[in-house]
Amino acid sequence: MTPDKKLLIRKEKSQAIINTIREWINTKFYKAQELAGAIAKAFVYLNNQFAKLEVYLTDGRLNIDNNESREPYKTYGTW
Repeated sequence: MTPDKKLLIRKEKSQAIINTIREWINTKFYKAQELAGAIAKAFVYLNNQFAKLEVYLTDGRLNIDNNESREPYKTYGTW
């Protein structure tokens, strides 16, 4: 599949999901900070990394995972 085709499909199917996740983070972020501890740290991390996830929606050359790049190494890890 061409990168342009991937990008079109992502805009149609993934954009709404990513937007929903972003809205959820925004509505829960301050409550998580009030709770403090591990949940607060997790929300800060998620919030800080979210822009990297959104790049997936702008570049059809990128994959959501790195399975393709890890494939050659699987034979070495299994006995």
